[in-house]
Amino acid sequence: MENSKIEAIIKENLKEAKVTFINEEGCNLRLEIMSPVFEGLPILKRHKLVLSFFSESFSSGSLHALSLSLIAPSET
Repeated sequence: MENSKIEAIIKENLKEAKVTFINEEGCNLRLEIMSPVFEGLPILKRHKLVLSFFSESFSSGSLHALSLSLIAPSET
């Protein structure tokens, strides 16, 4: 899956998100996502939320791995 598609999916679900691609190795991507939606959410709930955007992509095999750093604006 192309980076632009990944970013579009995230921004479609998290309107004010800032997405940064940190590392790209083949099918394994590392992203940093900053969003006000993450304020007050525990880390596990943040991950479940973002990964839910890609459940179909993981099931179909178009996305194999995604490493996430998820931060709220107050955490910078």
